[in-house]
Amino acid sequence: MQTLINTAPTRFLFLEGWEWRRAILISGAIAAVAAAYSYDISPWISATVFLAVLTGFHMTTASRFMLPLPHIAILLAALQYVLAAWLSYYCPPTNPAYDIGTGFPRYLSYGAPAVFALALGWLVVLVKLQPKRAPPEIYRNPRLLLELDVLLGISIVATALGSLMERVESLTFIFVLLANLRYLSVFARMLIKGPGWPWRLALILGAEVVFAAGTGMLHTLLLWSMWTFAIWIYRFTPSARAIVAALVAAVILLPALQESKWELRQDMRSVDPRTDMNETGFRELPIGRATQWMSYLAKDLVQTVTLNIDQDFIADIAVRYNQGWIINRIMLWVPAMTPYAGGATIKEALIGSALPRLV
Repeated sequence: MQTLINTAPTRFLFLEGWEWRRAILISGAIAAVAAAYSYDISPWISATVFLAVLTGFHMTTASRFMLPLPHIAILLAALQYVLAAWLSYYCPPTNPAYDIGTGFPRYLSYGAPAVFALALGWLVVLVKLQPKRAPPEIYRNPRLLLELDVLLGISIVATALGSLMERVESLTFIFVLLANLRYLSVFARMLIKGPGWPWRLALILGAEVVFAAGTGMLHTLLLWSMWTFAIWIYRFTPSARAIVAALVAAVILLPALQESKWELRQDMRSVDPRTDMNETGFRELPIGRATQWMSYLAKDLVQTVTLNIDQDFIADIAVRYNQGWIINRIMLWVPAMTPYAGGATIKEALIGSALPRLV
């Protein structure tokens, strides 16, 4: 009788030993290159580069077993707390209020450890999870699919009512929450590979593009796009190369998104409602603004890919994706003007840490 032996590979934090060695080696090599250009500023920069690259490599494998939302959170923190601030150091903004300046090394002694603390917090949680991957299943429970469509219908009605009652501030947030049920509906259908999920996803993301272009605010569109990416790589397990290619494409898109947003906002400010409607009517419609924004995005994307960019363009991009200057100003202003808010910050920190344990 032939004995069946479980030959499942041993994994730690979802990766096998050879995968860890490869990821650490590549991350270390890239961090060493970064150190050559940043060590005179602070070793925290190359350390953050190492963490960001390692997180990206880890995501390519771990996404087969879990939604990679922790990875996205770490990568965003690394970008906004350290990497964009590093870029801003070489391309300082025209407005000195946004410039960390000579205080950059001192800021990094806080900003970079905050990124590592975030990564450590996720590590403590994820180390307890077992890397199990159930076989893909297609659920065709008519009742479940009907409930998901009901959620989608509720969200459409809530979106319409929210736009009609936007002046009733007490109800605005309720309508926002109900409107977001459209993503719960579509993402759930996507996770179970329910029929019709592609066109439903295209519908709500297309509507999100129209909403974003109409307001000149891309934050919500970017957040839901990241959720879509996370669910896509978890549920459909693309190759590691496809995931890395998607991450590279996202990095290339960042400058173009920011510049196209500014161009769209300038258009919105320059519109005169007293002008001939034949000239500006379509542009003022939501679909017209979306079309105009997509044309700006395509133009700026070509400009980014061909490196046809100047220092002011880079400086503006760095400021928009850099949260470090905000943190730096708070760190300098609060101790000097209102030391620890008269003790309130220490009091709130103690209450915030003790209350969950008591509850």
